Amino acid sequence: MTPRQTTARVALVSQIMNFRTWIGDHLTESGPAGLELPETGSAAATGRPVMTEIPRGCLPSVMSGGAQCSLYCFLILLNCTGCRGRGWLLVGGLALLTWKVWPGWWHGRAHMGVLREAPGGRPVLGLSVDGGPDPALTPTLLRQLGRQPVTMFLTASSAAHHPDLTRQIVAAGYEIGLLLESQDAAAQRAQLERTVGTPVRLGRVSGRYGWLTLSRMQRAGLQAVAGFPAVAGPGVPAEPGGLLTLRTDQDSLTQLPDLLADLKRRGYQPMPVGQLEGLRSETVRGLLQRAWQATADRAFDRAHQVVPLTERARGLFRISARPYSGPPLQAAGGPLWRPGTPAAELHLHSKRLVAVADLSALTAYRAFRDSLQDVAAALQERPEFQQAQLIYGVTLFHEVLAPVGFEVQPLPDRRMASIMARFMDLLRRLYGARNVGRRVIHPHVVWMTRDTLMQRYGQSRR
Repeated sequence: MTPRQTTARVALVSQIMNFRTWIGDHLTESGPAGLELPETGSAAATGRPVMTEIPRGCLPSVMSGGAQCSLYCFLILLNCTGCRGRGWLLVGGLALLTWKVWPGWWHGRAHMGVLREAPGGRPVLGLSVDGGPDPALTPTLLRQLGRQPVTMFLTASSAAHHPDLTRQIVAAGYEIGLLLESQDAAAQRAQLERTVGTPVRLGRVSGRYGWLTLSRMQRAGLQAVAGFPAVAGPGVPAEPGGLLTLRTDQDSLTQLPDLLADLKRRGYQPMPVGQLEGLRSETVRGLLQRAWQATADRAFDRAHQVVPLTERARGLFRISARPYSGPPLQAAGGPLWRPGTPAAELHLHSKRLVAVADLSALTAYRAFRDSLQDVAAALQERPEFQQAQLIYGVTLFHEVLAPVGFEVQPLPDRRMASIMARFMDLLRRLYGARNVGRRVIHPHVVWMTRDTLMQRYGQSRR
């Protein structure tokens, strides 16, 4: 080994060992008992690295056991006397990718194996609070929550240090979950259960999930739950069946009443995470849905300046100011609407629509009816829709929209209608709609004049 190679290896090892200074000062007790690395002082003198031992606990605790293992293996490869060339560096890089990057994305970002949402047909969401119990904050939290049921993810050590406050939380009827502080999930669960006196089946970590963390939680009998942080206050992003997480800090506590009032105004019913019916982890179909929404839907919305009207839990529509471009439209005894008429084009929130339609046709009808109040408000309040003379869209759901006041007209081009029907069926399959393919439903043009919309839905919003 040349002096230059020795210097390069020593520099790399030094960078890895200094990694703990910027990622945190907390040390872990897991990992191999010892590992030999080159010592800087004598390497330059002898031309070969002198091996010294790194004690257990030298790597930062925020790294998962898999990441630590892969890093140890990588260092061993670097210091193996038989290692030559870039091939071994590639092997080490692949080891890091296999043990850290891929599991970190698969579980931490994609939430495979982690409970993340319930079906969105009902206007419910799981609300939880992470941290505590803290004598300085938890009493205020309980007063702010009142009778609102939530899930409290407590740390085992804090619960043991404040048993009276913990028993007060349990007596108030809140669901208890475990907020992990280390990799030893089984011991922490047992400690928390001794304190609260009830079984604990939900667990969460402060950061991202890794393969080793999930494996230990499963062996401990815990179901891993995703956390989606919410900044307390009006307008917080929320989806039916989703999860919202607050931290036990002063800012969240002072704004908590506004958050609860805002969710109620929007039609949401917060509840403990464990009471969400059908709570599930991510699926391949769910990943495809999220990918479609993040790419195709987002690009379409940006290109056509689509305004989402989905703040409320039952909101189904998105809307854009766009001149009418379909066949001439005319209701019985009404005026003729030609292409080019100032209009507002309707688009559907596909995931929400499929979820409510799967519950029942009546649920879908009510959701459409309530959502049209948002459309009427947008036409009244937003300047880009002031000149719109009608609202229109092309959809497979004309049978549901006709009873809420829409006129229905088939597309004149049967070939184009057939192509659109197949594409829309693919979207329905993507979003998990039932009864897809049993019969071919051709899309129709649905439309409603501005005057009709205002007469039926422009008075008071629910």
